[in-house]
Amino acid sequence: MQQIKLSTYINTLIDNGFIIEKVIEEVRMSEADVEKHQNRWYSDKKAKSIPTTLIIKCRKSN
Repeated sequence: MQQIKLSTYINTLIDNGFIIEKVIEEVRMSEADVEKHQNRWYSDKKAKSIPTTLIIKCRKSN
């Protein structure tokens, strides 16, 4: 599994002339997902500590 920090993505955007307007991190697991992964490495506890989605709203600076 690749280990890239969130700061790498954000700093790459900044270094290439983008202005960050908003960053959203979401963690949502259904009850079925919680039960499905209960005894695996991808547990509900891990999912709550690591965002499953990262949205970066940015625009190119003029």
